[in-house]
Amino acid sequence: MRLSNEDHMQISDLAEKLGITTRTIRLYEKMELVDPPRRTDGRVRYYEKADVKRFKFVLKLKELGLSLEEMKGLADIYYREQQVPSKIMPRLIELLETHLKNIREKVSTLQSLEKDIAAYQQRIIDEYDLASAPASGAEQAGDAAAKTTAGKAKPAAAAKPPRKAPAKKTATKA
Repeated sequence: MRLSNEDHMQISDLAEKLGITTRTIRLYEKMELVDPPRRTDGRVRYYEKADVKRFKFVLKLKELGLSLEEMKGLADIYYREQQVPSKIMPRLIELLETHLKNIREKVSTLQSLEKDIAAYQQRIIDEYDLASAPASGAEQAGDAAAKTTAGKAKPAAAAKPPRKAPAKKTATKA
C-alpha cells in the first residue's frame, strides 16, 4: 500500500519530486539538515508538506554553493532560534557574502590565467610561424592586437620555410 497522496509521500516519491536520490535524502537526515521523517507503525518513512519545503530550502543552499558544513550551521541556527527566519537570515547573508567574495577571487584568477595562456599561445604561434594554427579566443573575438604587429598585418607563413622540431631522444633499456 502506497502512502503518497497530497499530504504525505514516501521517500521514493519525495526523491522523484525533488530530483534527488533517496540516498541524498538519508544523508541530509543523518546530518540533521532536515527533521527526521515520521514513520508508520511498519517503520515506513513518510514526509509532509513542511518536510518538502525544508528539503527545497536545503537544496537551494546547495545550489548557491554552500558546503554541507555551512548548511549544517544554518540548520543549527534555525532549530536553536526556534525556526525564526529573522534570526537565520543574517547568518545566511554572511555566508553568501563570503561565497561571493570567493567566487570573485576565482573569476579574477581565471581571467589572469586566460591572459597568460593566450599570450603564451601567441608566442608559440609567432616562434614557430604557425599562422595557420586555429585562432585563439582573443582572435575569434576580433582582437586586432593579436592579429597585427605594430599596426601591420603579419607576414604569411608561406614566406618562411617551417622549422623542424628537435628530434626526440628515446631511452634504451639495457
